Amino acid sequence: MILSNLNENTGVIVRASRRWAEVLRGGFQIVRGTATNNLIDDITVGDLATLTKMSGELKVTALADRKNFLTRQYGKKVKRIAANLDRLYIVTAPGTLLNIDFIDRALCAAGEQAIPTSLIFNKIDLAKGKEDSVLNYYEKIGIDIIRTSAKKGDVSTLTGILESRNEELVSFAGVSGVGKSSLLNELIPEAERETGSVSARTGQGKQTTSQSMAYVYESVNKKMLIIDLPGIQNYGITHLEKQDIVRGMPDILEFAIHCEYSDCAHRAEEQCGVKAALKSGKLAEFRYNSYCAMLDEIESVREY
Repeated sequence: MILSNLNENTGVIVRASRRWAEVLRGGFQIVRGTATNNLIDDITVGDLATLTKMSGELKVTALADRKNFLTRQYGKKVKRIAANLDRLYIVTAPGTLLNIDFIDRALCAAGEQAIPTSLIFNKIDLAKGKEDSVLNYYEKIGIDIIRTSAKKGDVSTLTGILESRNEELVSFAGVSGVGKSSLLNELIPEAERETGSVSARTGQGKQTTSQSMAYVYESVNKKMLIIDLPGIQNYGITHLEKQDIVRGMPDILEFAIHCEYSDCAHRAEEQCGVKAALKSGKLAEFRYNSYCAMLDEIESVREY
């Protein structure tokens, strides 16, 4: 348990730049320091760090081994965006904000690191029922759905789950406009996250979170850190392998055991259990399309 390891000389990175790092240490006190040169490019929000006083200045001098880390492809680089997560909460919302591509990519990225996931369906006051079939399918394959309306102050279900689970460090991720910042403000009023509007023309949100940052959630019965990740419209996954995508999609994996060939790509092959399940309606078409889109993206990079 990462928070139980905090003391005067050990803390969790809650925010970082190339010039400084903010660290939560024993007593839930946040202090600011700098990193030694060999760690400047390695620090990630969620890291457990060793703190040392050097020439009157607080320095991050070492990082503990990470139990996991969440990454995404960012241009030509693989960007680490959070570390040591007990769970990733993927936030989505009705209409065009119910971004299947983002959800499935985040699920696969988390799955590659064995990070448990949940789906928060925010803005339920705007839902018109069209989303039910998608949400029901995710529930059927084992993804729990938490329904909230941050704007209406309806976050009691989410609060109850956060209070009941044995988790100390979690992260919220979602495309811009789904209401991550509003949720954070309901859960942690002192976070005072800026909230953005949704474009009437595109239905997409405007990004208000520019970098990962962890906030302390504290109640009578619970203390934990919630990392707010930047709003991401396109979750790059070209750093993953085909087997990571399949493992991150339990429904694809379930039907893949019926394929004639163990290396079946589930595309042009004749005796394919995945395509048979798609044809019979056991596999949702939106999930198969999402799988193919991720595979196409990975293969387009591998060619070069």
